[in-house]
Amino acid sequence: MSKFVVEDVNARTRLKVTCSFHPSDRPTDDRRVVAMHHGILHSRDHFVGLIRELNARGIHVLMIDQQSEYSSWRNFIGLGTYEKGLAAAVRQFERRFPDHRIEAYVLHSMGAAIGERMQEKRANANLRRPMVLLAPIPVQGAVGIFVRLATSRPVSLLRAICTLSVASLVQDKQHVRKIFFDRNVEKKKVDACLRHLRHSPFGAYLQLTLRYFLRYLIPQKHNGHPALILTSRTDYIFRQDKHVNEYRETEMFYRQGHVRTDGQPWLETRTMAGGHDFFFAHPDKAARRIANFLAKLGFQVIEDERTSRFRRIDPPDQAIPPHRLPGDSADVRVHDGEQEEDAA
Repeated sequence: MSKFVVEDVNARTRLKVTCSFHPSDRPTDDRRVVAMHHGILHSRDHFVGLIRELNARGIHVLMIDQQSEYSSWRNFIGLGTYEKGLAAAVRQFERRFPDHRIEAYVLHSMGAAIGERMQEKRANANLRRPMVLLAPIPVQGAVGIFVRLATSRPVSLLRAICTLSVASLVQDKQHVRKIFFDRNVEKKKVDACLRHLRHSPFGAYLQLTLRYFLRYLIPQKHNGHPALILTSRTDYIFRQDKHVNEYRETEMFYRQGHVRTDGQPWLETRTMAGGHDFFFAHPDKAARRIANFLAKLGFQVIEDERTSRFRRIDPPDQAIPPHRLPGDSADVRVHDGEQEEDAA
């Protein structure tokens, strides 16, 4: 990964908003850029591996980081504050680098909800782009994990509500690893997430949890662009197994089973091992899936000996029976054969 400079973003919010441009050092004249945003427990440092793998494939990355550690009344910071920071960072980048253009977003967990809401605003209509959603918050919110925590850790959940602190929900490293990762993730990354958990805004967490009810007051709007949803079958937070699929409504919202006028599907879905933060343990595989999607958008993706050590032949894409509408056909939904191998 090439050297980068962290710049402050004048977003005029209570959050500390910064961004860093990570151009690829591969021989390419492509000026397309992906803008990346982290989830509620993360920062720029947690995405270094994924950025490095994307750079190796010739993809330029703008990393946007918003932190509340030193914010006043941080527990009352909501998603609207993050939306303003994301929009401000994108606009600042395009002013600073007029020869580059952000052509897609890569958004993780809470970052996906932030990106979705930001693009819904009429004032941000010119910022709507295709999206890669990494373990996003489902459109019905995080009610499922709320119920699971209520039954498995009722005292901790009650303490979190009374103290307005997300940190009360997960207080030890073992529980952090169980909820967010798999056994392959380095200890230092688990420790870093635990530190960020202690200053995560409770207001934003509450909005994510109650999204199912809030969307009836403010209906969610599609941004009019294709999307890729990357999830993990071993995700403890949002279940997706043979019994429960908490992403079913999200897939329907993103027009699963329909194609655009250019013949490309509105939605592609892929799964891999690694838990909610699968890109920590498997940044190479996550980057390859992202790169494959970006290539369909016109990005110049490089796959050569520098990235071949991570390449495997994916199974053929298997189509879902389409929702029959005039001119529609199936989208792409694949469960990678690698998962069982990774989980072994």
